[in-house]
Amino acid sequence: MSLTTVFDNTAAKEDFGFRYTIPFSEGASRTIQWLKEHRKIEDCSKDPIYDWVIELWDEMTSQMVAKLKKRLNQIGVTQLDVGRMKSA
Repeated sequence: MSLTTVFDNTAAKEDFGFRYTIPFSEGASRTIQWLKEHRKIEDCSKDPIYDWVIELWDEMTSQMVAKLKKRLNQIGVTQLDVGRMKSA
């Protein structure tokens, strides 16, 4: 299972002719800078709930991946590739 598929823009390329005009990292940096300049990023240091949510998200994601792999192995699926299953 690959987490890189989260950023798969194949459909946007095929359906809308999407193309990058700047590198992803530059776009992310610009977005963060804009959010800071416009005070759109909350100071979460005073509220531990954000850390708890992230911690639980990571924990539950790991559990889900482990259970999914186990169940897929039981039915002979050896790999997931962008939503398509390949049988052994």
